[in-house]
Amino acid sequence: MKRIFFFLIAICSLWALPQTASAQLEVKQRYEKETIYLAGASYIKDGTTHRRGWMAKNLQSELSISPDAMKTFRKSRQNRWKGIGFYLAGVGMLLTAPAASNDVLRTGLLAGGLATSLISVPLAFRSERQLQKAVWERNRDLLFE
Repeated sequence: MKRIFFFLIAICSLWALPQTASAQLEVKQRYEKETIYLAGASYIKDGTTHRRGWMAKNLQSELSISPDAMKTFRKSRQNRWKGIGFYLAGVGMLLTAPAASNDVLRTGLLAGGLATSLISVPLAFRSERQLQKAVWERNRDLLFE
């Protein structure tokens, strides 16, 4: 009885082996054709480089296939806008500092402008990390759909 059982398992294993290899090849081909990755101000899909666009607008359509990726993408955009706001406020303060009427105000504007501009740096880094996570979530959902 044990011999028959092991014989059946061996036959089933040999039958499943080509199908597993075929499925792996199909997943690999889909991975190479459909997944995207970020490269500077661009993203690459199927060996072709595409521009991200302003605030990754061109990338948004690629991420729209995954609800998780879109949620993370929205957080990324929100942090990017906050960072731009802090940066512009800081630059505005720095530009108005030379026109200040007294030294105390001028020093305050310079210090405040520098500090406000520096706040934008971690927001920009967080935004980029969130965008990379969104791409990862999109690729994950693409392969497991």
